[in-house]
Amino acid sequence: MYTKDHVGDVLAITLDGVVISAPVIQSHIPGREGQITSGDTQGFKVEEAESIAIKLKYGALPIALHVIQNRTIGPS
Repeated sequence: MYTKDHVGDVLAITLDGVVISAPVIQSHIPGREGQITSGDTQGFKVEEAESIAIKLKYGALPIALHVIQNRTIGPS
């Protein structure tokens, strides 16, 4: 029902309060499944579509911190 009433509007897709995509609603989605397409005439790049799909499927991934160098400094 939402998509039927908001054709032409932007629908923000968020994860953990961060917008990961903001497509324009092109048409009514009558069932439980739909298709997200880019508003750009070129469409989504493969990497962008895969990134959105992974985020929606698995949720936010934790930020990994990498130790580049570890030093101990003492009195000498």
